[in-house]
Amino acid sequence: MDNHVHLLTNQGEDSISRIMKRIGTSYAHYFNKKYNRIGHLFQDRFKSETVENDSYLLAVTRYIHNNPVKVGIVDCAFQFQWSSYLIHFFDYTRKKLN
Repeated sequence: MDNHVHLLTNQGEDSISRIMKRIGTSYAHYFNKKYNRIGHLFQDRFKSETVENDSYLLAVTRYIHNNPVKVGIVDCAFQFQWSSYLIHFFDYTRKKLN
């Protein structure tokens, strides 16, 4: 996905708006410094949805991990270099083995 990202995060004490502002500002600073540029990187405001139960959490996680496969970037979710799929897979596997 070259024009957007999917993030699943726990809001905690800060509002989602504040979290996204920090991410956007930090990444814009990094990117602009690295490529000797100035200005904004993101065109539109972020979209967010509240995840209020475990079944929806699993559905969102599946959607995020399978999206690169669905759009044809990779053949399997674990191949996408920016994914946390393998971290979740190994953590789940480790817990099942213990």
